[in-house]
Amino acid sequence: MSVVSEVISGGPPDHPGANPSPRLVVGALALAVLVTGGTWMALQQDRTAPVHRGTPGSTAAPPSPLLEVPARPLRPTLTGVSAGGPSGLRLLAGGGALTVVDAESGARSPVKGVPLPPGRAFTQLLPIAGGTVVVVGDDQSGGEIGPGWVYLLRPGRAPVELVRADEVFLGARPGRLWGFVYPRQPGAKATLVEVTTGGRLLSRRPVPQSWQPLADTGSGLLVAAYREEGPGELTLVDPMSLRVLRSLAQVTYVAAATPRMAAWVICGGATCDLVVGHLRAGPRRTFRLDANDGIGRAVFSPDERRLAIAHFGLHGGERPGTPGFVELLDLETGQHTRVPGVGTPEKQAADLSWSPDGRWLAIGVRWPEDGYQRLGVWPVSGGPVVALPGSLPGGNVSALLAVTSTGAAA
Repeated sequence: MSVVSEVISGGPPDHPGANPSPRLVVGALALAVLVTGGTWMALQQDRTAPVHRGTPGSTAAPPSPLLEVPARPLRPTLTGVSAGGPSGLRLLAGGGALTVVDAESGARSPVKGVPLPPGRAFTQLLPIAGGTVVVVGDDQSGGEIGPGWVYLLRPGRAPVELVRADEVFLGARPGRLWGFVYPRQPGAKATLVEVTTGGRLLSRRPVPQSWQPLADTGSGLLVAAYREEGPGELTLVDPMSLRVLRSLAQVTYVAAATPRMAAWVICGGATCDLVVGHLRAGPRRTFRLDANDGIGRAVFSPDERRLAIAHFGLHGGERPGTPGFVELLDLETGQHTRVPGVGTPEKQAADLSWSPDGRWLAIGVRWPEDGYQRLGVWPVSGGPVVALPGSLPGGNVSALLAVTSTGAAA
């Protein structure tokens, strides 16, 4: 394997054409799950220089004030080797365009037929049996904008519009899909909708604007209910009556969730803990975090034994100018493994998606100065990232999904 000759450490990546105009985002491509409400970011006040009060009666001039030298902006990085990607693995990348990328050759092909109006981007990609659900959401470029559009893509068929929603998650029953619409006005309620993958609307009901629905467990909807002050609450809610069935934990924010597992952060004082546990039964594991660390994205492996975590780059606090990074947490041993060659700027985090067999982690890093994104795949057994050639339009937000060659990415 040859080492990538171009060290991607900032500056615009190679890309054809002009720079396109530009919930989360953070990072290069929004992952195939979440994205959306409830992303947490620790913003800290800048420190000020101490005031010189002098000595009473002293005529000596006060010392010259120290010049504040601003920290150099952090640059995105994605470095590794230029060959060795797995055969049969493809990435579906969203953002400013919907593109399939072959992880072995780097070949790219556009996915056509899904409308992309101005002010919109491909913000979420969700695999389902025989296809992929795509959300065309807000591109975060500013201005008032309505709910997104949800489409179903199946190989060889025209896209089917399912519902208007800002994010989606799978229903526990086959052929069902939940959609969530953010409140647009202060005091307004959010909306929860249920549809079939054939596009038939099953239910639509208002829910509190503080809710963030996360998953359908089959025993209730997993919902994070946030408060203006203090920790929020992770609960199970009856999908029909919306009655709270069970309170599971206090949370500052939820980092990742599946129908069986959840990972959440709870902060108190100068420390934060990452808690990972089964939703129905079983022990919970707690991992101590630095209070300056903010998790931008987290994704369970297919076997739910590992958690891939993308941290924000830090822009303040005790370690200003610290690049964001990606690590792998083994939930059985507690071992942390940092992915080499990945760095993100302040308030940005990489996007992540697992290969279906759990052997590879797809990574996306965005270059915020021009809105383009670079992709790579990392073997979780160890070694360098395979940096895929070229770049893709990302805008302010995007999405990433890893599928097998027999999957329904295109």
